[in-house]
Amino acid sequence: WHYPLINLPQAWERTTGNTDVTVAVIDTGVLMSHPDLLGRFAPGYDFISDPANALDGNGIDPNPDDPGDGRNADGSSSFHGTHIAGTVAAATDNLSGVAGVGWDTAIMPVRALGAFGGSDVDISQAILFAAGLTNNSGTFPLQPAAVINLSLGASAFSNTLCDAVAAARAAGAIVVASAGNSGSSILFYPAACPGAVSVSAVDINKQLATYSNFGPTIDVSAPGGDLGDANGDGYPDFVLSTGGNDSGGTIDFVYTFAAGTSMAASHVSGVIALMEAVADSKGDDISPDEFDALLVAGDLTEGRGAPGRDDFFGYGLIDAARAVLAVEGVAPANPLPVATPSSLNFGSVTTVSQVTISNSGGGRLSVGVPTVNPDSARNWLTVSAASVDADGLGIYRVTVDRSSVSEGTYSAAIVFSTNQGRLSVPVLMQKFASALSDDAGFQLSLIH
Repeated sequence: WHYPLINLPQAWERTTGNTDVTVAVIDTGVLMSHPDLLGRFAPGYDFISDPANALDGNGIDPNPDDPGDGRNADGSSSFHGTHIAGTVAAATDNLSGVAGVGWDTAIMPVRALGAFGGSDVDISQAILFAAGLTNNSGTFPLQPAAVINLSLGASAFSNTLCDAVAAARAAGAIVVASAGNSGSSILFYPAACPGAVSVSAVDINKQLATYSNFGPTIDVSAPGGDLGDANGDGYPDFVLSTGGNDSGGTIDFVYTFAAGTSMAASHVSGVIALMEAVADSKGDDISPDEFDALLVAGDLTEGRGAPGRDDFFGYGLIDAARAVLAVEGVAPANPLPVATPSSLNFGSVTTVSQVTISNSGGGRLSVGVPTVNPDSARNWLTVSAASVDADGLGIYRVTVDRSSVSEGTYSAAIVFSTNQGRLSVPVLMQKFASALSDDAGFQLSLIH
């Protein structure tokens, strides 16, 4: 759901990335042998200086493979960096696993987070390395990263971190960072450092995720996921990516669901890598200042919230197709009808929902009166305009009536006829003979 939400399939029609473009993933390291990441790597480094934190038996070293951090409640490991790397550039169109934003983008795994998190010094040295600058390892990457992803942070201001971000930006790297998951306006560093691209998270409905930080430093938003199953696919509306499971004592290569501004940041890093690939094909690259100018102009996003910039979405929701076209110097030529959410799941309780029809392309999009398919579903499913303009764009109210059907699961589709063809929104609804219990039993909350 999160890739169509940012029009990534349309971007893929123009570029799938370039192996000469590298995204540094500064995180827990990466499972280098994960089958969906094999062949995706540029050489990286491990900058965790404390062996007790590193859990690999030594301090800094050239091996960024993730041995695990044991940070989950059951003692298993997060393999957070592997999840981020998969979203950026997992092998794609290979009939296996998941897709990455940039199929052909290179990943530079840089390890800076361990069992106790990461120190400002270790993270800053990792940033300097990724940017090709002098660092305490005494080594340099074969090629500096065009994009540096920092899905990490803390609320305490750090001169050390912000100085490293400034140095990397001056060297030409675009530094992307997660805005934080405390659901508040508290500043979160390094995302709040001057020069960093701070990313908030949206859910499947393009609304600010319940956990996402907001505030004056937010630059852009991207899919991070949230609770629920609005599209009725039987899975939580989280982001699925590459992962690991060491709860059994050995590391298994798996795929895991996760939600957070960490996931949102990795989407933005992947999209910027696609932009860099287009620029590279023209013998050019994108400087941080050029990226900022395109972002402020609205050329990289779908407008969300207040016009221009606001504290929730920044300059809007990242739009991969618009971003790629912006670097090509081509304005979106054709209208592109988009439904948000792309499908509706009423479950067994909800009776009223809504869907928004918008134009994510260029030119005029006109939408006719929606219909319900099949005709037999009209006895339980109705749709009406709630707040639409003269072209039929806007919010539609969708209602289900369970009184006219027997127990069971029902599916249908709302069909919008447009001047660009038909747009179908699947609908799922259930009816049970008896009410479900609202007792969720005993729950354990871990607050840290």
